[in-house]
Amino acid sequence: MRTILSSVFFAIILSSCGDKQPKIDYTDQNQSDSLTMDSIVADTTKILIAELPVYFDSTEYLVHPIGFISINERESKRILKMGSYSDRDYSNSEFSIESYREDYFSGNITNLVFENIRTKNQSLLTDKALNINYVQYLRDLSKKIKRHYILYSVIDMDINHDGHLDSQDINTMYISDLDGTNFTKITENFHEYNGGKMIIQDLKYYFRTIEDYNKDGVFNKVDKYHYYYIDFSNDSYKVVEYNPLQLI
Repeated sequence: MRTILSSVFFAIILSSCGDKQPKIDYTDQNQSDSLTMDSIVADTTKILIAELPVYFDSTEYLVHPIGFISINERESKRILKMGSYSDRDYSNSEFSIESYREDYFSGNITNLVFENIRTKNQSLLTDKALNINYVQYLRDLSKKIKRHYILYSVIDMDINHDGHLDSQDINTMYISDLDGTNFTKITENFHEYNGGKMIIQDLKYYFRTIEDYNKDGVFNKVDKYHYYYIDFSNDSYKVVEYNPLQLI
């Protein structure tokens, strides 16, 4: 029965992942977690731009998504002179904002700038260049515990050593305070984040990951699933691994 359930569950996971199949290169496990902002800024084929800010209602913070676009030298000079990107098509570029709704936005984002609308102070989320897939403010949780957290789905490591952070790398999960401070990785290195769910009545955020257990560089049915929750019931959150299949 365990084998049947595992096979069915794996099929569900694959269907939720679409065509994405990261390929892990274990030849250099001491590699840095990410490309740095400085290394990309030094690339003269890229331009750093910002999207219009996002405001989480009833808070003191604006969030400015920023990212890099790749354009040739002629386009770069002309666009910088115009001071506008609105008439250009960058659908194939690195930076994009794909959707936005209350307390959530997604896209292909390199970094975030947090701005306090009262003091006007600004701070950068991290000095690393990331690929942030989505940002979610846990508003309902903040009403319960009077503390504010943001969750992030992030590609932070170039696992296949191709020089890019993209869909061929691993999704991970991070958490921070509302102002972007205490930005912390929640998932284990080389574990693929496969979604989560906030249970507000339980004050816990449940999520799962997949580990390339046999170290063959791909995720498949012989690999291991891990289940966790973030417990927000105390003054500081705690990440706990649990096993919902222990009775089977």
